[in-house]
Amino acid sequence: MRAAADRFGGIDVLVSNAGNAFPRAFEELTSDEWRHFMATNADSAFLGAQAALPHLKRSRGSIVNIAALWEPKWYMPTTFG
Repeated sequence: MRAAADRFGGIDVLVSNAGNAFPRAFEELTSDEWRHFMATNADSAFLGAQAALPHLKRSRGSIVNIAALWEPKWYMPTTFG
């Protein structure tokens, strides 16, 4: 963030748009896969916002978080009752 702010004279907006889906059925996920999923989907938005916040306060900028709703029938081959 600091390098971007230095190069462009500040930061006016942060758009968080990182995400991934489960590689297989939810009940088959390993804890390592779950941690990777959460690190990509949640931690990246948190850490990005935390790093951008000092710059956004100066510019009175905004944070835009983009998320998708996860529907089991779309991403997982599992059928629920």
